[in-house]
Amino acid sequence: MTKKKGGVEYHQQQNYKFLSVSLSRSHGGLNVTEQIILEMLDAALTGMYGVIGGAIPYDLVFFGEESRTAIIRCKQRDQARICAATSFLTSYKGSSFQLQVLECSPSVEPSGNLQG
Repeated sequence: MTKKKGGVEYHQQQNYKFLSVSLSRSHGGLNVTEQIILEMLDAALTGMYGVIGGAIPYDLVFFGEESRTAIIRCKQRDQARICAATSFLTSYKGSSFQLQVLECSPSVEPSGNLQG
């Protein structure tokens, strides 16, 4: 982000967080796609925080259909809101499921040692 003050440009770094989210389905035949994940996140944020929650910006960076995991980029100030909203959404379009935030990180790379 760039701001001008007295004719001089100042660059402000946006602080972002990356959330790794897992979807586990209890029952129901909903085929989970990137679009469905985006709709679910919008429904979760709007359901919990109203119209203001629906305006919280985020990006879907990655979605694995087989693993049912997504990586979401959001502003650091919105991280707690997104985490809370995802935990309260338990059904969508007649399918029951659980959305779980597995990890929050300042970068896309996982912080744990996945290679053993």
